[in-house]
Amino acid sequence: MLSQMKRELFNASHTRVVMRLFEKLTGEACAGYGFTRAEIDVLAFLSNNPGLDTASDIAEYRQMSKAGVSQAVELLIQKGMLSRRQDTKDRRQIHLQLTAAAQAPVAALAQARARLQAVMFDGFTEEEVRLYLKLATRTHENAKKALERI
Repeated sequence: MLSQMKRELFNASHTRVVMRLFEKLTGEACAGYGFTRAEIDVLAFLSNNPGLDTASDIAEYRQMSKAGVSQAVELLIQKGMLSRRQDTKDRRQIHLQLTAAAQAPVAALAQARARLQAVMFDGFTEEEVRLYLKLATRTHENAKKALERI
């Protein structure tokens, strides 16, 4: 029984289905803006993670290539969605800030995220959601530690 449960847990299609749904919902939310997938990821990351506002932060936490983040950031700056601010203590550090023009797409992304959560946790009790989040956090931390050792 445990062996069957482990096979189901590590069925990669589970993760892919969730990611496809996430990409579909966020893509629909931003359809009118002409954003690339990477641009959507950068906007979503910056809106959801105050204090993590450098290209390096985005690349690390979203597991994106630095080149991909850099290209998305440049496009978003050209579109007026982001601005840059040099760190006052370390001139090498560049902080990214969402502009007023980004408010509407960021709000659309927040609605898409809420839709995803509603779909994902449909029929779950509050306790089941808490347990899921606790276990997902533990498996994420375990995977992160393993990657650091490899």
